[in-house]
Amino acid sequence: NQKRLVEQLTAVLTSSPGPPMRLLLAQCLALVYRVGDSLTSSLTVDRCNDIIRSKDDSPSFLPTRL
Repeated sequence: NQKRLVEQLTAVLTSSPGPPMRLLLAQCLALVYRVGDSLTSSLTVDRCNDIIRSKDDSPSFLPTRL
């Protein structure tokens, strides 16, 4: 089921993976929407934007170099 697959991929995305994993997730999502139904792709993009907005970029959260 495409809906479950997209939910699983976005769940991995919310766990703050590194750049190689984010690239792989993006490629997987692109393939899912290329082969399957692309009508819900805008919802997935909105969900990704929400994840980006919810990240804490305050100086106290970011790692500091001594």
